Amino acid sequence: MAAGINGGSEANEMNAPGPSETELLSYFVCSDMAEAGLLPRDIAAACSITYLKVKLSFLPGVGLDDYLAIDAASRAQVSRAGYDALRDWYRQNPARVDALRERVRAQSVAAVR
Repeated sequence: MAAGINGGSEANEMNAPGPSETELLSYFVCSDMAEAGLLPRDIAAACSITYLKVKLSFLPGVGLDDYLAIDAASRAQVSRAGYDALRDWYRQNPARVDALRERVRAQSVAAVR
């Protein structure tokens, strides 16, 4: 089942599909690290899975195991559908995206102080 914005693997209060806040924060951490430079192989692999889980969370009934069990052409279609849904969510929730990104950056700054 799809993950809710506030509910991890459960739907949020409005039963809207999407990632949990923790998944989004992890995704934004990965994004910021990738922007800063080349990631070590293990971190890049973990970030790839995080990104995939975020995309899949917008597709009700498609979990990671389901995704891994389908052929490459179907995975490409599912991945694109998840990406499109994520981009739509970004457009519909700019203040939330900004707030989450700011939390990640604030935590990063605090960690180096």
